[in-house]
Amino acid sequence: MLDHIKIVVKDMGEVSRIWNDPRLIWYSKTENLSTIDWELIKCKERKVYKNIKFGKTDYGLHVLFSPHKFRNNDITNANDLKSIDCIETIKTIIELLKIDDVEKWKIINLEMGLNFIMPGYGKDLVMFTEYWKKTLFKYDRSLAFSKKAVNQRNGKDCTYKRLKLYCKYTQYPKHCPPDTVRLEIASGQSRYIKGKLNIDNIECLLNPQVYETIKNELIQVVKDVLILDHKTGFENLNKKEKLKLKEYLTNHTWYIQTQKYANGFWQMKQRYFQLLDKTGRNIHTDLLNIITTKLDELTRQTRLNSTNKKLASKEPQTRLNSTVDKGGISTYEDLSKYRCKVTGLILENEGPVKEGERVPNYIRSKTLRYLQINDPQTFERLRMDLIPNNKHSRPKFERSLITHMCKQVRNRFHNSIRIKQKGYNKPKPKFNEQLNLYQAFGLDHAS
Repeated sequence: MLDHIKIVVKDMGEVSRIWNDPRLIWYSKTENLSTIDWELIKCKERKVYKNIKFGKTDYGLHVLFSPHKFRNNDITNANDLKSIDCIETIKTIIELLKIDDVEKWKIINLEMGLNFIMPGYGKDLVMFTEYWKKTLFKYDRSLAFSKKAVNQRNGKDCTYKRLKLYCKYTQYPKHCPPDTVRLEIASGQSRYIKGKLNIDNIECLLNPQVYETIKNELIQVVKDVLILDHKTGFENLNKKEKLKLKEYLTNHTWYIQTQKYANGFWQMKQRYFQLLDKTGRNIHTDLLNIITTKLDELTRQTRLNSTNKKLASKEPQTRLNSTVDKGGISTYEDLSKYRCKVTGLILENEGPVKEGERVPNYIRSKTLRYLQINDPQTFERLRMDLIPNNKHSRPKFERSLITHMCKQVRNRFHNSIRIKQKGYNKPKPKFNEQLNLYQAFGLDHAS
């Protein structure tokens, strides 16, 4: 699952210890002009040990390796690598380099991938894949039958999450079947690596939960992919549906939708999926099933070991609000005592919330949907206050009216100063002077 990893060590004591290790073999040295100061020359020396590359600069040490290739003696990454094998490989590398303080080994670049077999497609699957969400896949010149997601504004690779899809058989024809395809996700941004994947240093890669997160990321990417399946049949469609499906299989049709309003692309994608379902073969459903099954197999042993450790570590103790210890049902907060700090609505529909857990500060979609069905008059008054300029039932840049209203409530809570004022000399309201809807209309929500 894990492929290329880049780690930075900035502690000079640790850098000196690793760099002066006699097991490291000198590899190369480069000198480049600094992009900031043209009179400054930046030097970088490189050493290697057991397929692990080390690069020393003036400010630290870069360590690059691939757990997948490290386990295969740097021959290939075309076979399967289970999550338990990733953990064992990381443990081996920590022991080889004698890493004691793992906090100094920060991960700054991470690549994860999955090899899978799509029967009857192979390289055709790569060529048929056109979009990830609304991001276009373009040909990658580094490999044959390879595509990567690019930013349409500047034509460069996506920086937050880099996606790549290519035929693995063309790269390693002796190590995998002809229909083998590889999907890769890479990122060099901490807000994705640390924020999304919860990976900070090399020790985090020993946590089984990290591989569950990686599995979910790969599955979500597959769900958002758009494939124009030119091998699909037209037998179960009428004449009008055949013409529509042929239109959907044209690249230019989707490009036009990306230039229109936000929801047009997603709505057409759903109509395209419905036509594929009617033909009897939806390649997106088949691909998702193959990916999900494969990832479940690769992470099964890690999940079993994690479950066994939790069961073995359990000891009899008094737990807060435990059904087992108290012999009753877990207790919950009475949300009827709490009101939304933006609208003044009672939060009883936002539950259940167990005692000790955080009570929401403002209403969300549950309360709004309840009011829309059971109290439409109050819902309309709330809509007029939150979205006064909305003349349509569905907003222009949101999927639904409920979503739009939720964001307005959230923004009013976190942005206590209202930007738009009525009158020139009207003072800006403070946080605790926000609108209380029911007090304004003389209503009592509790009744």
